[in-house]
Amino acid sequence: SAGEMAEALRALLPELEGAVAPAPAVAPPAALYTPTRKEQGAVATPALAAPEPSPAPRRSRLPLVALVLALLTFGVTVAALMTWKPAGEPPLVIEVPPEKPKPAPEVPLPPEPVAPSPPVAEPPPPPPPAVQQVAKNKPKPVPRAPEPVKPVEPEPRKPQNGVTMIETGRDRKTTPPDFDAKRFELFGYLPKAKEKALEMMSDAVLINMDVEGVGPDGTANLALSPAYEANYFFRSPSRSKVDGRLPARDQEIACKVYVVVKAKSVETFVTTSSDGCREKALPPWKCTMAEAVKRAQAEGAKAGPVGKVTYLADGTWMFDQGDGAGETVYFSCP
Repeated sequence: SAGEMAEALRALLPELEGAVAPAPAVAPPAALYTPTRKEQGAVATPALAAPEPSPAPRRSRLPLVALVLALLTFGVTVAALMTWKPAGEPPLVIEVPPEKPKPAPEVPLPPEPVAPSPPVAEPPPPPPPAVQQVAKNKPKPVPRAPEPVKPVEPEPRKPQNGVTMIETGRDRKTTPPDFDAKRFELFGYLPKAKEKALEMMSDAVLINMDVEGVGPDGTANLALSPAYEANYFFRSPSRSKVDGRLPARDQEIACKVYVVVKAKSVETFVTTSSDGCREKALPPWKCTMAEAVKRAQAEGAKAGPVGKVTYLADGTWMFDQGDGAGETVYFSCP
């Protein structure tokens, strides 16, 4: 501190003062003898020896000490001013930002071993281009229209009992006629119609049948009109499962098989029911076709023209001559 430095200077001052040697005392010159005139005349007066020079006095070191003291005092004062702070002021804190950690040097990963690629076979050299000879002024050929592709006809199956089968689809079959189209018997062809229905639905039961072109003897002449046909309708109980969420009119269930007989073909196909697959099986009939026609004439049917005979699910018959005059009669056999 400043006080300690002042005390050190005071202790140094006496030593510096004692180091200065005192000046040597100069003795006064001795009294010279003055001879008398007689002696001066007789004896020559010898020359006075010059006094020895006194040594030069040594310079004092006090100015140098004063200068040193002044410099020390100035330095102490400056140091005190620089370190002085007013009371109550917090000490100045200088924050030194911490050094950022240096990232670790990246160590390169060893390269993955690369499997050697299989040798690639060199493609064979292309064949030399064909030399085309172009004739001068030769007209270009006109491209021909492609020939129409003939539809592939289904291959006929081997004859079975004299009938050739033609496959037209999984749910539809068409076969040539195996009957006399001019004298067709509705009940006589029923066993063959049921056999065809069972090929598509193994538990098919008869629910309706009718035939057009029926004459007085009970046979039908299907060749009279291309529109004449005999129909055998069957239903499969196992395929008659309805959806309880839908009404009967909206049910789309393929539970029926139709066998449609015409003069030149017999067609068998699967179809849906319009009554929710609730059609009942036909009850046994009690009369032949000839007896049914006689019964219809007895009920008012005309004897001349042919008509359509239908056997209904309630066991009754319907004879319709279809001329629009109301010649439709319903009857039952006893």
